[in-house]
Amino acid sequence: MQYIIMADGTIYKHPPGSSVYTSITLPGGATVKGLRPDFARYRRRTYISGIYNRTLLMTEFGTPAMAGMAPPVTTPTLGAGTGSGGSTGIAIGYITWRHKSGSTIVHESNPSGATASLSITGQGRSWTGLPTTDPSGRATHVAGYVSMDGAQPRSAWEREIGTASVNENVATSALGGVLSTKRGVPPYCRYLNVYHDRMWYTGDPANPYRVWFSEVGEPESVYALNYIDTRGFEPVTGQRAAGDQLVTFCRATTYDVQGYSIADFNMRKISPSVGCISHFAVVNINERLWFPALDGVYRFDGGSSFNYMLDDLRTYWRDDYTSNTSTYEDAVAVDDRIEQVYKLLIPKSSAFYYVGDYTPIELGESQQPYWTWDKRTRQDKAIGVLLTANSGRGDVYTGSCDGYVRQENVASNADDDGDTLAKKLIIRHKHFYMGDPGGGRFHGKTVKNFDAHVMAESNAWTLDLFAGDDYAGDGTTANFVATTPAGAWWVIVAGANDKLDFTEAGTARVATLAAASYSTGALLATQIQTAMNAAPGAVNTYTVSYNTTTKFFTIARATGTAAVGLTFGTGPNLATSVHPVIGFESVDLSGDTSYVGTLTVSPAEKKTTTTFRPTLVTGAGFTVQIQATSPVGMEYAGFSAAWTPFGTRPRRSTG
Repeated sequence: MQYIIMADGTIYKHPPGSSVYTSITLPGGATVKGLRPDFARYRRRTYISGIYNRTLLMTEFGTPAMAGMAPPVTTPTLGAGTGSGGSTGIAIGYITWRHKSGSTIVHESNPSGATASLSITGQGRSWTGLPTTDPSGRATHVAGYVSMDGAQPRSAWEREIGTASVNENVATSALGGVLSTKRGVPPYCRYLNVYHDRMWYTGDPANPYRVWFSEVGEPESVYALNYIDTRGFEPVTGQRAAGDQLVTFCRATTYDVQGYSIADFNMRKISPSVGCISHFAVVNINERLWFPALDGVYRFDGGSSFNYMLDDLRTYWRDDYTSNTSTYEDAVAVDDRIEQVYKLLIPKSSAFYYVGDYTPIELGESQQPYWTWDKRTRQDKAIGVLLTANSGRGDVYTGSCDGYVRQENVASNADDDGDTLAKKLIIRHKHFYMGDPGGGRFHGKTVKNFDAHVMAESNAWTLDLFAGDDYAGDGTTANFVATTPAGAWWVIVAGANDKLDFTEAGTARVATLAAASYSTGALLATQIQTAMNAAPGAVNTYTVSYNTTTKFFTIARATGTAAVGLTFGTGPNLATSVHPVIGFESVDLSGDTSYVGTLTVSPAEKKTTTTFRPTLVTGAGFTVQIQATSPVGMEYAGFSAAWTPFGTRPRRSTG
């Protein structure tokens, strides 16, 4: 079962294989606090914390309940029962609430107060004065436990709630399971985690430095003494399990917890300087934790190893975090396993994502992810993975303040549901210092010229240059903006590469392309299609397409029955044929209705050179940003720059 929670606390459930979400009525006593919810799964049950006044449980049967049950307030009366052959000795009774679904015990409360001692000789027991309603409304049954001659209380009977009295004659040797007295109600907390078969609760406003834990196998059972405090009483800001460690983050320090029982639980400080600013952005990717800290994104590799992951954007993070502290500390992230990226949402009024492609790290090719940005004009507040109906595949979805839940990475949704920025790609490089051996890095330098190189099928991209230093800040407004001039990547020249030879039922045809510049492979494909359909004598119609992923052109018969062939090896216009441009080898092709090029073809590299004025870009360093409004087939982006410190000879940097 999958769940979506709205800001007003409404829960929608999504059964497996269904495309319909239905709302759920909250249990009695649930009030909405309006904070971001946290989720934990344990044995087919979902636990939700933070957004309600208590942790809420969704059972494996799809029914909600407030986590934990207070013990019965009423103490029953225990008397000698009728019949013989029962128990002999001193009996003391207790009762508990049980929440059952069918034969499954979902949860059981702590016991009521003890009854008065009863001396019996070969008799049963009579229980009267049983409570017939549970004030919380959760209990479905009441259960009785008996202690004989001071032994541990054991289960004697169970009845549906509403029963006011019970007569039982269970022999001492036949009593059931031992009564637990460690089933307290979980405290209100922001964060949940499952570790070593226990539920761990953190973010307790009354005790922000406290880490609570449940009994083994009982996520709702939190005894009053089941807690560990951080060593320096630092407030906990996040917690996640990785490998055999329960990593517990504070704002500027990190601890871990290890062990299986209260006797061997051990909390140790594993970093005195690195912490986490948002629990909801801590993501386990292949047993490594990715998380946002005060100075950027880190990856925890186990043990006490922390690796900084945001070299390229360190100063941007610092400036933007300083300006939007509370928003960054409400960040949420997801592991998009389909795209292999750590996607970190900063829920500003115009949503902002840091997108880190971790593929090169997993392959051992780099120590840093490839970072890009994703901006929205709408406000996104949540991001997570939902299973696509009947596929078993997890796709990334975002929840926005306009009330919609949207699937990410939908290629056909070009305008991103009407978002003004559509699917703009933004790449921002690290801050480059303009070295100055004579005066140090804080002295002013001037960028003299700047060359930008972009290889893509679309030429709709813009370059921004930000100047500044590590302390004055790079700012959020570019010092210089250059937009690529209009141009084309695919050029068809009359008499050079404008012919396409083909045959229909053995009869030669020739298509003549319009001499022009084509900015995308799709536009060139459309021109080829038009030319083939207009070829003199043609009896079939054709479709031609270009795949931006495979970089292959495809020529296919759309209508007609005449056998089609491509005479790229022996055609009369071989010297001026377009086939090398569109990735076909110089061989004849026949016997099929559709032909796919065998050579990947990409547009030629386009180079734009912009000479900056000295007064526009000065400072100790600079940052480069490239934005592609429609990043079709974007393959490469880079730059080279030259600067002059104090008017001396230029020096260069590339990236």
